[in-house]
Amino acid sequence: MAAADALAVQLAAVWPALAVLIVLGIVVAIIGGLVEWRRKWPHGYGRTCNRPLCPCWPSQVARLRREGSRS
Repeated sequence: MAAADALAVQLAAVWPALAVLIVLGIVVAIIGGLVEWRRKWPHGYGRTCNRPLCPCWPSQVARLRREGSRS
């Protein structure tokens, strides 16, 4: 019984730190996902982009693939 009580005390002491680490992990994953999304789609999915030569347009992507990357 004393071992169970000692385990409960240790778990109670560690639980807040584990909760903080879990929340921080979720926040970092969300921020990382947003950064990755922003890198892939810097200004929308093409429908919202008003730059005519922007590579986010499907026609521009196809043209760039045909011509090859010159950058």
